[in-house]
Amino acid sequence: AVARAQRHKTKLAILFLDLDKFKEVNDTLGHHVGDDLLKIVAQRLSSVVRDSDLVARLGGDEFVVLVPDMVRDDQINLLAERALKSLQLPMIIGTSELVMSASIGVAVLGSCAENSTDLMKYADIAMYQAKQEGRNQIRFYSDGIHQAVQARATIEYDLRQALEQGQLRVYYQAQMTADSGVVKGIEALLRWEHPERGLLLPEEFLVTAEEMGLIVPIGDWVLRTACLQLSQWQKRSETADLRLVIAVNLSAIQIRGDSLLQSVDDALSQSQLPSSCLELEITENALIDDTEHAMYILNRLVARGVALSLGDFGIGYSTLQHLKQLSIQALKIDQEFVSAIGQGVQNDRLLSAMICFAQTLKLTVIAEGVETREQADFCREHGCDLLQGFYYSKPVPAEEFEAQFLK
Repeated sequence: AVARAQRHKTKLAILFLDLDKFKEVNDTLGHHVGDDLLKIVAQRLSSVVRDSDLVARLGGDEFVVLVPDMVRDDQINLLAERALKSLQLPMIIGTSELVMSASIGVAVLGSCAENSTDLMKYADIAMYQAKQEGRNQIRFYSDGIHQAVQARATIEYDLRQALEQGQLRVYYQAQMTADSGVVKGIEALLRWEHPERGLLLPEEFLVTAEEMGLIVPIGDWVLRTACLQLSQWQKRSETADLRLVIAVNLSAIQIRGDSLLQSVDDALSQSQLPSSCLELEITENALIDDTEHAMYILNRLVARGVALSLGDFGIGYSTLQHLKQLSIQALKIDQEFVSAIGQGVQNDRLLSAMICFAQTLKLTVIAEGVETREQADFCREHGCDLLQGFYYSKPVPAEEFEAQFLK
């Protein structure tokens, strides 16, 4: 096909297709359903291509369509769109009705590759990018995509090295009482001290860590480090009644796993920190997938005396039912609302209503992202209990935090 396309100066394309979340079908409905699903996919793809095109299954849930004798890229894109739409139609297998999607990568001979090996490789890279950008879409290979994939491969390698070589750091940010302005809580925040790129924030690597399966060991490390640090501060403090609370963020993957309870028990045991001094912050989105399991794990933590707070409140997907089922002690108002204080009556009213809602449920209200005196005054006047943000302190290493707040 490559030789023919080069001889006749026509376009030859490879569509590399991978089903989205196929593993979940096998895991939940059984491999026999997965096998039948693959047969339907093969039939659907065969029905939308031309007689001269070739449809092949490489293995697992990966398919390839070889598209020869095309003249324009838009013709190739049209074929890829037909393939994508054909798989979005419901598939009836026994008593199950499945709605699937796929990620498709496209590489075109001459545009990016000059031989069959590169053509397959680049189509695979483009498919991978389609998955990274949200699945259920088509991506044509380009130099930009190649650079993005290479950058991701580099950060994956570096992240494994970071965990092994001790490049991760925990920074600490104070949570101040709104009325008296003293430190009541401390949030532990992850940072990566990259040897070449400097200090990296979680948004630059956390999603990659989740996809690589590293978020659980990283999360366990943060939990142990934070508990040990607070325990050391309490033992060294000249104030006998010092009972600060350390807040540690949990990812949805940690909650969905089976090791979180043991990890918390180990962290508290090793640090000799009372469970009442640990607060675990979850986001609203963590309650969406496998809600029943999440509720079980989180309520077991509460039974141990650990506090729970709900972060990013107001921008996620939690329901009143979730709040009813969980023994949440605190709601954390997202900084998106705090930063907009004074910029519009509607936002101020909404923020005030959210605070009032939390007070009605007798929850501690934490406002994060407080950066100005105006924002601090508004949150205090409307009943927030704790304030956190650059107005008081940036997240800093343990030594700086101790010097600033625990003299």
